[in-house]
Amino acid sequence: YEAVGAQNTVQKKIDSLELVLPSSTGIKRFEILKELLYVCMDFDNQKSLLYAQEADSLVRSIGDSARIKRFARLYSQILRRTGNNSKAIEVAKEALMIARRDDPDEDEKKIYNILAVAYIENAEYDEALSILFEGLIIFEKDKNDQEMSIVLNNIGVVFFRIENYQKALNYFEESLS
Repeated sequence: YEAVGAQNTVQKKIDSLELVLPSSTGIKRFEILKELLYVCMDFDNQKSLLYAQEADSLVRSIGDSARIKRFARLYSQILRRTGNNSKAIEVAKEALMIARRDDPDEDEKKIYNILAVAYIENAEYDEALSILFEGLIIFEKDKNDQEMSIVLNNIGVVFFRIENYQKALNYFEESLS
């Protein structure tokens, strides 16, 4: 019964956002599309992708590199979920390039993991490890244990995929500690 109530609440939010979308323009429209993408992401990836594509096109036409960078993490994630890893990598790489230039904030630093996971899914293990180790250095410097744990786990996944089980186990254990 709780799941039905939660789903109704989500649907009401979607309906409300979709109601104001047609009359919205510019940054306001982008923010509504981004919110719709986020709300739909857990249960309708195809619908989320449509919102993401429009939002991406809109934010690029506006030319706001800070918003492009922040949005890219979410866009890359939905691209990966819908099976478009190549585009997910392209979007994440662009965001990472902007983030490196601008000193990324906490949210933007998560792009390291998103990009690495897309590389892992494409079996591009050298690229994945390169990004993961770069991210690990940043998270160690920040003393961000939660993100370090995720990075270490993903490094373990890479070593598992290349059948270096001992190294994989070492990284999995380190991620737990």
